Amino acid sequence: MFEPLLRRILYVWVCDVANIITSLKFLKKVKTTYGSNIIVLSDGAHYYKASCRILKLKHELYGLEVRNLMERIIQYIKDRTRLFDNYIPCMKNKCDNEHALMLMKSIAYILNKHG
Repeated sequence: MFEPLLRRILYVWVCDVANIITSLKFLKKVKTTYGSNIIVLSDGAHYYKASCRILKLKHELYGLEVRNLMERIIQYIKDRTRLFDNYIPCMKNKCDNEHALMLMKSIAYILNKHG
């Protein structure tokens, strides 16, 4: 989760698929952490809108400026993750992706600190 005005990553969560179940889990954790007085900005994916309605959170589509910023941040994270995975691949059988979450949290920390 990203706060566009402060330009800070507030919450990191890794999942393999984006659907209403994963968005409900994600937004429920965000709601637990930050309360229900938040506005969820999204790209218009139907599962975020439905999840916000179920959890009684305010939902809005982000504008062009925020959309460009989000795309740059997502691309930055993808590039760093790809580099990490290429040079230090996970060798564990039945990997639980815990290392991916730790990597994402590290990237978020660096972006927030030096962003």
